[in-house]
Amino acid sequence: MNKILTYLVVDTETTGLCNMRLPYNDSTLYPQSVDSEFWPWITEITFNKYQLIDGKSVLLKENSYYITPSYEHEMYSVEAREKTGISLEKLAALGEPLALVMKLFLAELKSVDFVVAHNSTFDMKVIKAAFFRCDIDYHLRTVPWIDTMYYGREFLGKYFRRYKYPK
Repeated sequence: MNKILTYLVVDTETTGLCNMRLPYNDSTLYPQSVDSEFWPWITEITFNKYQLIDGKSVLLKENSYYITPSYEHEMYSVEAREKTGISLEKLAALGEPLALVMKLFLAELKSVDFVVAHNSTFDMKVIKAAFFRCDIDYHLRTVPWIDTMYYGREFLGKYFRRYKYPK
């Protein structure tokens, strides 16, 4: 009998790109030196929960949240707004508090065997920043992450001799 695995598919939209190469303490998620004011903020996070049964995925729960802005409007880059189509007005009207959403995400994260994301390095950085802002001390690598961007590159290289990261 095959083991039933549970996983999250995670995606984030943000106020912009991030440059968060900071020295992290090995025993905690917190950076050793912090100026988090300039880290991007999550504007939307989706984390859908699935079960893998006999090689087939079954959707268990859909979770998608807009986040109420708690930053200066200048922090939300024009490029990010144009790319995602998420306006400040939409976030103000439909958003949920960041702390609430991150607690919901953490509960789902702790309940799965692994996480799937495209460009997980980016998603993990902005989720770490959100955890930091919400005073949540949890190391994301407690659960294994599978990056479809990385494996997509391997697939394209093996079968099509194109070693580019897929979008």
